[in-house]
Amino acid sequence: MKILAVDDDKTILELLCLAIQVFGDHTVVRASSGPEALQRMAEADTPFDCFLLDIQMPKMTGIDLCGAIRANANYVETPIIMLTAMSDKRYIDAAFSTGATDFIVKPFDIMELKSRLQLAETQALSNRRTAHNTLDSLTNNLTEKNPYKIDEAVPMLNIDHALRPGVFGNYLEELHRLQYLRTRVFTIRVLDIEAIFSNSSGLEFRDHMIDIAETIQDYLCEAQGLLSYFGNGVFCCVIDGGFIAMLEDMPVKLEAAIYNLNMVYRNGSAIEVRLEIGDAVAPSFFTKLSATDIIQKAVSNLGDGQISLPAIKSAG
Repeated sequence: MKILAVDDDKTILELLCLAIQVFGDHTVVRASSGPEALQRMAEADTPFDCFLLDIQMPKMTGIDLCGAIRANANYVETPIIMLTAMSDKRYIDAAFSTGATDFIVKPFDIMELKSRLQLAETQALSNRRTAHNTLDSLTNNLTEKNPYKIDEAVPMLNIDHALRPGVFGNYLEELHRLQYLRTRVFTIRVLDIEAIFSNSSGLEFRDHMIDIAETIQDYLCEAQGLLSYFGNGVFCCVIDGGFIAMLEDMPVKLEAAIYNLNMVYRNGSAIEVRLEIGDAVAPSFFTKLSATDIIQKAVSNLGDGQISLPAIKSAG
């Protein structure tokens, strides 16, 4: 992989380069600040496959740099790993919300770094394979055929605090590692998902699900919430446990907010959206539950626990 490592600590940069070179056939470009990193990106003959970013840097924080990277069309899906001493939850939330795909707390373990880079390399290879086909596929199916499947995780691009399923799994794993016991995980299911899917064509289905996701996220904002869409009408959400009481009124308030969007099918008929919210799961650092286990447990708290979700693969 071609990796851009950004840290204002020259010793850390040197250690990173030495470690990564041992791991495999990687090329590491260094930058000591956010502005220098952006310059390296502009000067690059070929795009970078992965970024390693410190958070606390002068001139431009790693979180701001992460956002600038994501704003570049060439790096919408590129793995971004935060490598930082900042372990407070607000930094983790901000990093993932801005577009980070993984988070490692310094001082880091060499083998852990190797494992995360391997995941990132897998993601980078997958990105390159799909990039050639995505635009043609979407363009050819704008009106006549739905390019998505009902059980697929429709991309929630450009929605603040909305994560891809694999990244959502990484986020939960990091909270578990750092023992943030106030975390609560719950699921929201769109009961009318089959009707919405079967009556939508082209990119209409994606747009409908994005409208619903934005409405949910607006409601969760106060509770420091993040969400991910897993397919089959199921959203998985994380909030701070201090806001758990807000779940009681959530279905009614969300349905009213979605109703006010005046969502319609192409024939002009109104889209009915009814929601079901499952009981929240409180992960404990005493358990060995993985992120996948926690999510599946949250899904099982819905009225029908037989919902099939795609495999939750970690994202690099």
